[in-house]
Amino acid sequence: MICVVTYDLNQGIFHDYSGFIQEIQNLGPWSKYMDKTWIVATHIPLQEISNRLTQHLGQSDRLLIVRLEAGQYQGWMPPEVWDWINSQYTQYGFF
Repeated sequence: MICVVTYDLNQGIFHDYSGFIQEIQNLGPWSKYMDKTWIVATHIPLQEISNRLTQHLGQSDRLLIVRLEAGQYQGWMPPEVWDWINSQYTQYGFF
């Protein structure tokens, strides 16, 4: 599947979020063209992704994970973003 991971990190500059960012990168191939938003190709179920990521967050942080359905997304992004998303569907998008 292809999913969007977006968040607000509100614990302040002294909270170490490096584990959170590393966990996102470990999910599978990723693209990050927007601040606080990642597009990730993965075979990991959404609930497991949430479990992995929330262990690095504090009570005032926010997290949203949404599955992208083939052909059901629009936006204003550089062509390489759309090319990357479309290429990932071959391996990750249909299950």
